[in-house]
Amino acid sequence: MNTPQISVIVPIYKVEKYLKECVDSILSQTYQNFELILVDDGSPDSCPAMCDEFAKQDSRVVVIHKENGGLSDARNAGLDIARGEYIGFVDSDDYIAPTMYEVLMKRIVSDKSDLAVCEYVRVYDSGEQLKNKQWHQKAHNKCYTSNEFIADLFIHNSGAYVVTMNKLYNREIFRTLRFPFGKQHEDEFIIHHVIAQCKKISYIEDELYYYRQREGSIMSRKFDVRKLDYGDALINRYHFTKRNKYEEWKNDTVCRLSSQLEKWNIYAKDNIEIRKKYNELRRKSLFLVFEKNSWSWYNRHGRLYMKFQLLMPKLADSTNKLYNKIRKR
Repeated sequence: MNTPQISVIVPIYKVEKYLKECVDSILSQTYQNFELILVDDGSPDSCPAMCDEFAKQDSRVVVIHKENGGLSDARNAGLDIARGEYIGFVDSDDYIAPTMYEVLMKRIVSDKSDLAVCEYVRVYDSGEQLKNKQWHQKAHNKCYTSNEFIADLFIHNSGAYVVTMNKLYNREIFRTLRFPFGKQHEDEFIIHHVIAQCKKISYIEDELYYYRQREGSIMSRKFDVRKLDYGDALINRYHFTKRNKYEEWKNDTVCRLSSQLEKWNIYAKDNIEIRKKYNELRRKSLFLVFEKNSWSWYNRHGRLYMKFQLLMPKLADSTNKLYNKIRKR
């Protein structure tokens, strides 16, 4: 069998309603030199049998059956056997435009880039669609250096560029890099490592990836302790950007982390499990005390209070209550 140019990895778990549309959209690509790696992550429904049937019908399909380990573990299993020079990821409840990989590959070749990124559309089961370009107008259809990509696109619109699926990667990026096991926000944990390895990044304005928003998916669940994995990802990114002297990116990360800690403090007061995780994050985030961009939207006194609360939350709350009591007299 000839070596494929692209390996497309699809983690699969309890998506029998959407799986055929997803797989059909990949197999019908105008670019044909690829292998499709379907990773059955211990799915308890008919997905394993569907995967085997796809493999019987098309020789480009490779199936892995494994015990359930979560999205990151399934992606990593696909990476471990991928043979392509380039890597793509598609989530099993999503689907892609027929020309997606042809367009991304052409730009990688013409730009000599390490990563190609296209726009995506949020698709709801109701049929409603929400385009990311409605949120940001700054992006241009061009080739960026990694520093330009960070400054012009990622910092201002990170939600649109952090996701794993709307991209085509040079496989060298994943030679040693893997997704973090058992974490939500797994994309947030690796995106800074990905971008830093790229000399050039091609951005394509076309909306070629269809990102389904459905009830019961990981990102649609109500707030629980796993949402705080985002804090660990931001702490990881802070140390990475500080170590590698990405000053603007570090400052942006400081703002995001301090904002999240403020929001999560409300949930931590009413839930023991969340409070335990929140306190762990708070202790890991003491560096915010020394960063000028922490809680930068407050005045000087507000910033001092938030930093004081980070260091000694109980004493800070007591002091604040006493201060407010005195003011009311």
